[in-house]
Amino acid sequence: MQAYGIAGSMAGGLMAYLSDGSATKPIHPGWMAHAGIYAARLAGAGATGPAAVLEGMNGVYPAFIQLDGVDAAALAADLGSEWETLRIAFKPYAACHFVHAPLDALLLLRDEHGFGPDEVAAITFVSPRAGIELTADPIERKRRPDTPYEAKFSGPFALAAALVTGRTDPLVFSGDFLTSEPILNLAERVDWEAREYETFPASLPGGVRVKLRDGTRLERHLPHQRGGRENPMGEPEVSEKFRANAAAALPPEQVEALREAVLGVESESSLSFVDLLAGAGRCG
Repeated sequence: MQAYGIAGSMAGGLMAYLSDGSATKPIHPGWMAHAGIYAARLAGAGATGPAAVLEGMNGVYPAFIQLDGVDAAALAADLGSEWETLRIAFKPYAACHFVHAPLDALLLLRDEHGFGPDEVAAITFVSPRAGIELTADPIERKRRPDTPYEAKFSGPFALAAALVTGRTDPLVFSGDFLTSEPILNLAERVDWEAREYETFPASLPGGVRVKLRDGTRLERHLPHQRGGRENPMGEPEVSEKFRANAAAALPPEQVEALREAVLGVESESSLSFVDLLAGAGRCG
């Protein structure tokens, strides 16, 4: 049965892992890279593939998004001048992207008003309907995630963990944090509200309402998630996240060497920094 579930993700990058917190999501980018490398090797060895695989009959567009008659010339008109990579959003937190704006909104309110978890009577997690479906509903299950992946797709858990521990790093979504009574007790005080934002779906907006035990009511909304084009992270923030993640596999000196090599890739004649990853499998 486990192999059956994993095969489903390999076949189409399914989001079925949300049903029980299975750890198949990391397979998706790895399997895409695996497929791309093998496709290139097969082509290099003389194998053939359909030229109109995207727009042609029975291609990607008709098969997966029911879009026929796609103008291939129009799609390719800005190749080399318009770069989609500039639209990629960095994720400051190791959680579903819909969690980020509400989480930042909560931390901003905490910093401005100085309240702690014991002073909170209730929190409302506010997100577009799509975000609610992924990270807040059903609320009973989202308040008590059983696995790291369920925690990463739980608005109530993310808000509670950040407020209780003061941490937002990847480890806070795993291990003993999942059974921490202070976190779970606060998560029980989190509910949700679906809200329409003008900036969605171009951005991933969201917010929170906080009711303190003394009756104070606070509210904050962010129209754009941090890390996106409209609300970018600076190089120091991106580097800090890189260090935190890379430290799980590489020693500090190798982390810094790799960071500097990647930041200087424009001046390199080859992707020689890949050699710095050679020891990753032997560390961590």
